[in-house]
Amino acid sequence: MHPAYALYRGGSTLFQSVPASVASALGGTAFELAARASAERRLLVERNLRRCVSSDIAPADFDELVRRSFQSYARYWVESFRLPK
Repeated sequence: MHPAYALYRGGSTLFQSVPASVASALGGTAFELAARASAERRLLVERNLRRCVSSDIAPADFDELVRRSFQSYARYWVESFRLPK
């Protein structure tokens, strides 16, 4: 079994076995940790967002935008994992 497939199946099993609110919290926490742990991934998100927002955005507002991008991606994965088989 391919490792990516095994991770997807494991995530699907986990996130389908808990209430939606718990799944959402778990997913958000996991991606918050990923955003902090993966400087390379965070820089990629920052570079992409810089292309889309005004150059005079306040640093705190930009950081919030980056955080919300990771939250959105987490929500995508949680919803994917919770899809019926």
